Amino acid sequence: MDASSPHSGHQSVVLKKYPYRQLEYDEFRLVEIQPADDDSMAVKCLIQHLPRLSSGSVDYIALSYTWGDLALLKQVAIDTSYYLEVSANCYAALRRFRSKEKTVLVWIDAMCINQEDVEERTKQVRKMGQIYTSASQVLVYLGDEADDSGRIFEHIQGVCSRRPVNGYPTARLRNLDLGRHCDEGLIKIAWAIMRRPWFSRVWVLQEVFLGVKGKADVVVVCGPHSASLKDLANCCEVLCSEVGEKMEYVSEIPYVLTIAAGGTPRGLHDILRRTRHANATDPRDKFLGLLAMVDDERVSNIAGYHMNTTTVYTQVGLFLLQSVQLELLQSIRHPHSRYPNLASWMPDWSCTEDSGQSQEIQHAGHDCDYRPTLQVRDCCRSSSHSSSSDHEYHPVLKVKGFKVSRIESLGEAFNFLGDREECLVALKSLSESVNRPLTPHLPGGFTPDSRHISKAEGETG
Repeated sequence: MDASSPHSGHQSVVLKKYPYRQLEYDEFRLVEIQPADDDSMAVKCLIQHLPRLSSGSVDYIALSYTWGDLALLKQVAIDTSYYLEVSANCYAALRRFRSKEKTVLVWIDAMCINQEDVEERTKQVRKMGQIYTSASQVLVYLGDEADDSGRIFEHIQGVCSRRPVNGYPTARLRNLDLGRHCDEGLIKIAWAIMRRPWFSRVWVLQEVFLGVKGKADVVVVCGPHSASLKDLANCCEVLCSEVGEKMEYVSEIPYVLTIAAGGTPRGLHDILRRTRHANATDPRDKFLGLLAMVDDERVSNIAGYHMNTTTVYTQVGLFLLQSVQLELLQSIRHPHSRYPNLASWMPDWSCTEDSGQSQEIQHAGHDCDYRPTLQVRDCCRSSSHSSSSDHEYHPVLKVKGFKVSRIESLGEAFNFLGDREECLVALKSLSESVNRPLTPHLPGGFTPDSRHISKAEGETG
């Protein structure tokens, strides 16, 4: 398909769609944004192929942004003869970081990866760790200024020293007293910023994690304003958790800010559970978009874009079953309406809703072997099914259980992590309902806290 592109001062030039050249082993691409004196001029770029990436080998910026509405596409001129279509938000990011005097070298996924090449996408996703930790700077693009968002950046700068990095002033906190001299309006502005789409996307989690890990300056840019993402994270946490804790519109800050502030993810299961709320256009990215955050080389080979979503989630479930065993069942959210062929005991990670903080499954001791085993149905062994078929992945989970007690009555559900007095009352009621102490009903490893037991048995009235 050909397209016309207007060039300032010249007649329209017919451009052809950019023909990606296949990447050689360990090659990667960078985009060179061409300078422009006038911000209204069309964005023009060059695409470079570079050999094996190593820290410090080339100075470039890694961009973190959201694709936005893919129905709103804009053309980026490549060289003088070609074009690439990118989302309007991607185009805006390129224009925002364009210089008036010099070229700017950036890595941006929509252009540096051939999105139509499934094999290349899988390989490049596995190299995200190298790409972001080797960048000299990670720039986060939140979009244009809105909802008086500039005030939060001015507030940060009011308690910070400023230091320019590649032309962007970043902040370094002198103290953590960010709650001083603020009002409810500033808290609302902070909350409005955190509700922008960037904070809820799955890909940005590992981009920030890798930027912090590689000790790059992670800078957030919103309209003409910028600040250290870590300082923005600290500011939002102080404003929303300490100053605004009694305000109805304030809730938990996005997990990406926890990562920016130095929070360290743990194993794959923990990361998947913590990032369950994150959104992804491709549901497979709920796993593939987090690979670089997991400190386990085996994880990168579990699945890829050549598999459908059911197969990806099944492969992830089978891997987790080996490490976390029955804890995996805590992550199930039913019904599996999106993927009916997904085994009922496999978590559907595309479900962003969570039922709250899960209780940790405790080991029952050597007398109760509850370790799971797998049984494969005969129909799933058939060689007539292709490797990409959903039908091949129907593992049956087999577990051994034990009898705890007999249900005598039902009461209202309560949260063990909630009000302590409510827990004591519920435990006491449970104990009295069977007219004998609660402890003998539970095998080793399942005994409630001793303080709860003593209080439940000893209190009256």
